[in-house]
Amino acid sequence: HVLRDINSTHSVLGCAVSGVLAAWMEETAGGQVDVWVADTTDLDNPVLYPIATDVGRPLGYDPYLYGRDVISMDGSYLVWEAGGQIIGADIRDLRHPRHLTVTTSDQSWESARDPQVSQGFVVWTDIRMDGGDLYGADLSSPEPIQEIPLLLQAGTQEQADLDGDLLVYVDGAI
Repeated sequence: HVLRDINSTHSVLGCAVSGVLAAWMEETAGGQVDVWVADTTDLDNPVLYPIATDVGRPLGYDPYLYGRDVISMDGSYLVWEAGGQIIGADIRDLRHPRHLTVTTSDQSWESARDPQVSQGFVVWTDIRMDGGDLYGADLSSPEPIQEIPLLLQAGTQEQADLDGDLLVYVDGAI
């Protein structure tokens, strides 16, 4: 089944699925990146919802790099990377998503990438101090969302995946 007919003027940067919901980042030929969710309860007639518009391209995004996710969804939470920052949305009400600012870099360069969300907790790779450390945040906490350092050590820790309270990651160079 086709959820959205994308022609040569659009491209999909990444996708995620949770239950009957599918999400993706879509880039137009003009460079605008939007975030969409489809409710596939009726797979023959999916209902599309624009979640965020003109969010910015994931920093250094290369479709040929492996092990790099730009969007993740679990239950009522959706997170994505935009310009080296992690942004999210509470999508319990798809018509009126509540947008969440997860990271706010005070660096001259943006540093967050590869978000993964599970049960309202998001983890990501942060490269502000070295090749990569792991940070997280509880999305269900009241604003402002607080970044939590999870693993800060020399070298590179990245490509985190999360399921409940189990966190796995790559330690060292790929």
